[in-house]
Amino acid sequence: MLKKVIFDTDIGCDCDDVLALAYLLQSGCLIGVTCSAVFPNAPVCVEAIAEQYGYRNLPVGMIENHKKDYYKGCPDMYATKVANKFATDKIGKEYPEAVQLIRELLTASDEKVTIVITGPLTNIANLLKSDNELVREKVAEFVSMGGCFAGEHNDRGEFNIACDVESAQDVVELSPVSVVFLPFETGLDMITGAKMVARDGDTKPASYAYIEHGSANGRHSWDPATAVYAVHGSEPWYEMIGPGTVSFDDKGVSRYIDSSCGLHYYLNCKLPKEIVADEIDGMV
Repeated sequence: MLKKVIFDTDIGCDCDDVLALAYLLQSGCLIGVTCSAVFPNAPVCVEAIAEQYGYRNLPVGMIENHKKDYYKGCPDMYATKVANKFATDKIGKEYPEAVQLIRELLTASDEKVTIVITGPLTNIANLLKSDNELVREKVAEFVSMGGCFAGEHNDRGEFNIACDVESAQDVVELSPVSVVFLPFETGLDMITGAKMVARDGDTKPASYAYIEHGSANGRHSWDPATAVYAVHGSEPWYEMIGPGTVSFDDKGVSRYIDSSCGLHYYLNCKLPKEIVADEIDGMV
Protein backbone atom coordinates (compact mmCIF):
# COMPACT_ATOMS: atom_id res chain seq x y z
CA MET A 1 0.00 0.00 0.00
CA LEU A 2 1.25 3.48 -0.86
CA LYS A 3 2.47 5.44 2.14
CA LYS A 4 1.24 8.87 3.10
CA VAL A 5 4.05 11.40 3.51
CA ILE A 6 4.35 14.94 4.86
CA PHE A 7 7.55 16.70 3.78
CA ASP A 8 9.16 19.30 6.05
CA THR A 9 11.87 21.09 4.05
CA ASP A 10 14.27 24.03 4.23
CA ILE A 11 13.97 24.55 0.50
CA GLY A 12 15.74 27.62 -0.86
CA CYS A 13 19.26 27.20 0.49
CA ASP A 14 20.66 23.93 -0.86
CA CYS A 15 19.08 22.55 -4.00
CA ASP A 16 18.87 18.86 -3.02
CA ASP A 17 15.57 19.66 -1.26
CA VAL A 18 14.19 20.27 -4.75
CA LEU A 19 15.00 16.76 -5.92
CA ALA A 20 13.62 15.28 -2.70
CA LEU A 21 10.38 17.18 -3.30
CA ALA A 22 10.26 16.05 -6.93
CA TYR A 23 10.86 12.44 -5.94
CA LEU A 24 8.07 12.50 -3.36
CA LEU A 25 5.70 14.19 -5.81
CA GLN A 26 6.43 11.57 -8.45
CA SER A 27 5.92 8.76 -5.95
CA GLY A 28 2.30 9.80 -5.43
CA CYS A 29 2.52 9.62 -1.64
CA LEU A 30 2.82 13.30 -0.71
CA ILE A 31 -0.12 14.85 1.18
CA GLY A 32 1.46 18.12 2.28
CA VAL A 33 4.63 20.18 2.58
CA THR A 34 5.82 22.47 5.37
CA CYS A 35 8.74 24.86 5.17
CA SER A 36 11.33 25.18 7.91
CA ALA A 37 13.31 27.68 5.83
CA VAL A 38 13.10 31.31 6.89
CA PHE A 39 12.82 32.55 3.29
CA PRO A 40 9.42 34.18 2.62
CA ASN A 41 9.24 32.71 -0.90
CA ALA A 42 10.08 29.14 0.16
CA PRO A 43 6.42 28.00 0.05
CA VAL A 44 5.95 29.76 -3.30
CA CYS A 45 8.91 27.76 -4.64
CA VAL A 46 7.30 24.58 -3.31
CA GLU A 47 4.04 25.36 -5.09
CA ALA A 48 5.82 26.11 -8.36
CA ILE A 49 7.60 22.75 -8.30
CA ALA A 50 4.44 20.94 -7.21
CA GLU A 51 2.56 22.41 -10.18
CA GLN A 52 5.38 21.28 -12.47
CA TYR A 53 4.59 17.72 -11.40
CA GLY A 54 0.82 18.11 -11.68
CA TYR A 55 -0.13 19.07 -8.10
CA ARG A 56 -2.25 22.24 -8.10
CA ASN A 57 -3.77 22.15 -4.62
CA LEU A 58 -1.04 20.65 -2.48
CA PRO A 59 -1.30 21.94 1.11
CA VAL A 60 1.80 24.03 1.93
CA GLY A 61 2.68 25.58 5.28
CA MET A 62 5.27 28.05 6.54
CA ILE A 63 7.37 28.12 9.70
CA GLU A 64 5.66 30.26 12.34
CA ASN A 65 8.44 32.82 12.71
CA HIS A 66 10.01 33.16 9.29
CA LYS A 67 12.45 35.76 10.64
CA LYS A 68 14.09 33.33 13.06
CA ASP A 69 17.85 33.87 12.88
CA TYR A 70 19.10 30.30 12.74
CA TYR A 71 19.83 30.65 9.03
CA LYS A 72 22.44 33.34 9.50
CA GLY A 73 24.97 32.99 6.71
CA CYS A 74 22.71 30.78 4.54
CA PRO A 75 21.09 32.91 1.83
CA ASP A 76 18.04 32.26 -0.32
CA MET A 77 19.86 30.78 -3.31
CA TYR A 78 16.89 30.15 -5.60
CA ALA A 79 13.45 30.22 -3.93
CA THR A 80 12.74 33.84 -4.80
CA LYS A 81 14.19 33.41 -8.29
CA VAL A 82 11.90 30.42 -8.90
CA ALA A 83 8.96 32.41 -7.52
CA ASN A 84 9.71 35.39 -9.78
CA LYS A 85 10.05 33.22 -12.88
CA PHE A 86 7.29 30.67 -12.41
CA ALA A 87 4.82 31.75 -9.69
CA THR A 88 4.48 35.53 -9.52
CA ASP A 89 0.77 35.15 -8.76
CA LYS A 90 1.61 33.48 -5.44
CA ILE A 91 4.20 35.96 -4.16
CA GLY A 92 2.81 37.56 -0.99
CA LYS A 93 0.29 34.76 -0.46
CA GLU A 94 -0.60 33.91 3.14
CA TYR A 95 0.28 30.32 4.02
CA PRO A 96 -0.93 28.35 7.03
CA GLU A 97 1.43 27.91 9.95
CA ALA A 98 3.48 24.74 9.53
CA VAL A 99 2.74 22.94 12.80
CA GLN A 100 -0.98 23.65 12.57
CA LEU A 101 -1.03 22.29 9.01
CA ILE A 102 0.78 19.12 10.07
CA ARG A 103 -1.71 18.60 12.89
CA GLU A 104 -4.64 19.08 10.52
CA LEU A 105 -3.21 16.62 8.00
CA LEU A 106 -2.51 14.03 10.69
CA THR A 107 -5.96 14.39 12.22
CA ALA A 108 -7.64 13.99 8.84
CA SER A 109 -5.61 10.93 7.83
CA ASP A 110 -7.20 7.51 8.17
CA GLU A 111 -3.78 5.89 8.37
CA LYS A 112 -0.42 6.63 9.90
CA VAL A 113 1.76 9.16 8.11
CA THR A 114 5.52 9.25 7.55
CA ILE A 115 7.03 12.67 8.18
CA VAL A 116 10.19 13.42 6.19
CA ILE A 117 12.46 16.23 7.41
CA THR A 118 15.27 17.70 5.30
CA GLY A 119 16.15 20.78 7.31
CA PRO A 120 16.32 22.00 10.90
CA LEU A 121 13.97 20.11 13.21
CA THR A 122 12.22 23.27 14.43
CA ASN A 123 8.74 22.47 13.14
CA ILE A 124 8.93 18.89 14.37
CA ALA A 125 10.03 19.85 17.87
CA ASN A 126 7.16 22.33 18.02
CA LEU A 127 4.76 19.63 16.80
CA LEU A 128 5.90 17.24 19.52
CA LYS A 129 5.56 19.90 22.20
CA SER A 130 2.10 20.88 20.96
CA ASP A 131 0.53 17.40 20.74
CA ASN A 132 2.73 14.41 21.49
CA GLU A 133 -0.25 12.08 21.70
CA LEU A 134 -1.37 12.95 18.16
CA VAL A 135 2.12 12.03 16.98
CA ARG A 136 1.89 8.71 18.82
CA GLU A 137 -1.44 7.92 17.21
CA LYS A 138 -0.91 9.18 13.67
CA VAL A 139 2.82 9.23 12.81
CA ALA A 140 4.40 6.04 11.47
CA GLU A 141 7.94 7.37 11.84
CA PHE A 142 10.04 10.46 11.41
CA VAL A 143 12.70 10.29 8.68
CA SER A 144 15.34 12.98 9.00
CA MET A 145 18.27 13.97 6.84
CA GLY A 146 20.52 14.85 9.72
CA GLY A 147 23.49 13.91 11.80
CA CYS A 148 26.80 12.32 11.03
CA PHE A 149 27.85 9.02 12.55
CA ALA A 150 30.98 7.87 10.74
CA GLY A 151 34.19 9.04 9.11
CA GLU A 152 36.03 12.32 9.28
CA HIS A 153 32.85 14.40 9.37
CA ASN A 154 31.40 13.15 12.67
CA ASP A 155 33.44 15.46 14.88
CA ARG A 156 31.34 18.51 14.00
CA GLY A 157 27.67 19.29 13.88
CA GLU A 158 25.89 18.44 10.64
CA PHE A 159 24.17 21.51 9.14
CA ASN A 160 20.52 20.60 9.73
CA ILE A 161 21.21 19.70 13.35
CA ALA A 162 23.55 22.62 14.06
CA CYS A 163 21.05 25.18 12.72
CA ASP A 164 18.71 24.45 15.64
CA VAL A 165 20.42 22.14 18.12
CA GLU A 166 17.79 22.63 20.80
CA SER A 167 15.01 21.42 18.50
CA ALA A 168 17.09 18.40 17.41
CA GLN A 169 17.64 17.52 21.07
CA ASP A 170 13.91 17.90 21.75
CA VAL A 171 12.98 15.58 18.88
CA VAL A 172 15.20 12.69 19.96
CA GLU A 173 14.13 13.12 23.57
CA LEU A 174 10.38 13.57 23.04
CA SER A 175 9.43 11.47 20.01
CA PRO A 176 7.19 8.52 20.93
CA VAL A 177 7.78 6.95 17.49
CA SER A 178 10.87 5.85 15.59
CA VAL A 179 13.26 8.44 14.20
CA VAL A 180 15.37 7.29 11.25
CA PHE A 181 18.34 9.42 10.23
CA LEU A 182 19.97 9.49 6.83
CA PRO A 183 23.31 11.00 7.85
CA PHE A 184 25.64 13.33 6.02
CA GLU A 185 28.06 10.59 4.97
CA THR A 186 25.34 8.49 3.31
CA GLY A 187 24.20 11.16 0.87
CA LEU A 188 27.69 12.54 0.26
CA ASP A 189 29.12 11.86 -3.23
CA MET A 190 25.78 10.49 -4.46
CA ILE A 191 25.47 12.95 -7.34
CA THR A 192 22.06 13.62 -8.88
CA GLY A 193 20.23 16.31 -10.81
CA ALA A 194 22.46 16.76 -13.86
CA LYS A 195 20.20 14.66 -16.09
CA MET A 196 17.17 16.72 -15.10
CA VAL A 197 19.03 19.96 -15.85
CA ALA A 198 20.22 18.64 -19.21
CA ARG A 199 16.64 17.71 -20.10
CA ASP A 200 14.76 20.79 -18.85
CA GLY A 201 17.30 23.60 -18.62
CA ASP A 202 15.80 26.81 -17.25
CA THR A 203 12.32 26.01 -18.55
CA LYS A 204 11.08 24.17 -15.42
CA PRO A 205 11.20 25.24 -11.78
CA ALA A 206 13.10 22.21 -10.47
CA SER A 207 15.94 22.32 -12.98
CA TYR A 208 16.05 26.13 -12.84
CA ALA A 209 16.63 25.88 -9.08
CA TYR A 210 19.64 23.64 -9.68
CA ILE A 211 21.04 26.08 -12.23
CA GLU A 212 20.59 29.08 -9.94
CA HIS A 213 22.17 27.18 -7.07
CA GLY A 214 25.24 26.56 -9.23
CA SER A 215 24.64 22.81 -9.41
CA ALA A 216 23.81 22.28 -13.09
CA ASN A 217 26.28 19.39 -13.08
CA GLY A 218 24.55 17.73 -10.12
CA ARG A 219 24.62 17.88 -6.35
CA HIS A 220 25.16 15.51 -3.41
CA SER A 221 21.95 13.64 -2.64
CA TRP A 222 21.41 14.03 1.09
CA ASP A 223 17.73 14.94 0.79
CA PRO A 224 16.60 12.85 -2.20
CA ALA A 225 18.34 9.82 -0.69
CA THR A 226 16.22 10.42 2.41
CA ALA A 227 13.11 10.49 0.23
CA VAL A 228 14.03 7.13 -1.29
CA TYR A 229 13.94 5.53 2.16
CA ALA A 230 10.69 7.30 3.06
CA VAL A 231 8.95 5.88 0.00
CA HIS A 232 10.47 2.40 -0.21
CA GLY A 233 11.97 1.57 3.18
CA SER A 234 15.54 0.40 3.55
CA GLU A 235 15.58 -2.46 1.05
CA PRO A 236 17.37 -2.82 -1.26
CA TRP A 237 19.13 0.51 -0.88
CA TYR A 238 20.27 0.79 2.71
CA GLU A 239 21.56 -1.02 5.76
CA MET A 240 19.60 0.13 8.79
CA ILE A 241 21.65 0.51 11.96
CA GLY A 242 19.66 0.17 15.18
CA PRO A 243 17.68 0.21 17.29
CA GLY A 244 19.61 2.58 19.48
CA THR A 245 19.69 6.03 20.98
CA VAL A 246 20.85 9.16 19.17
CA SER A 247 21.91 12.29 21.02
CA PHE A 248 23.31 15.67 20.02
CA ASP A 249 25.68 17.76 22.10
CA ASP A 250 25.31 21.52 22.32
CA LYS A 251 27.37 21.99 19.15
CA GLY A 252 25.18 19.55 17.24
CA VAL A 253 27.69 16.69 17.17
CA SER A 254 25.89 13.35 16.76
CA ARG A 255 26.27 10.31 18.97
CA TYR A 256 24.70 6.89 18.57
CA ILE A 257 24.54 4.08 21.15
CA ASP A 258 23.03 0.64 20.50
CA SER A 259 20.00 -0.06 22.66
CA SER A 260 17.42 -2.81 22.27
CA CYS A 261 14.73 -0.48 23.59
CA GLY A 262 15.83 2.54 21.56
CA LEU A 263 13.67 4.26 18.95
CA HIS A 264 16.46 5.65 16.77
CA TYR A 265 18.12 4.31 13.63
CA TYR A 266 20.46 5.51 10.93
CA LEU A 267 21.07 4.43 7.34
CA ASN A 268 24.22 3.35 5.52
CA CYS A 269 24.30 2.63 1.80
CA LYS A 270 24.14 -1.09 1.05
CA LEU A 271 24.23 -0.69 -2.73
CA PRO A 272 26.79 1.44 -4.60
CA LYS A 273 25.80 5.09 -4.42
CA GLU A 274 25.60 5.26 -8.20
CA ILE A 275 22.68 2.82 -8.14
CA VAL A 276 20.74 4.89 -5.61
CA ALA A 277 21.54 7.98 -7.69
CA ASP A 278 20.13 6.27 -10.79
CA GLU A 279 16.90 5.55 -8.89
CA ILE A 280 16.58 9.23 -7.98
CA ASP A 281 17.43 10.59 -11.43
CA GLY A 282 15.07 8.09 -13.03
CA MET A 283 12.11 9.40 -11.02
CA VAL A 284 12.51 13.13 -11.49
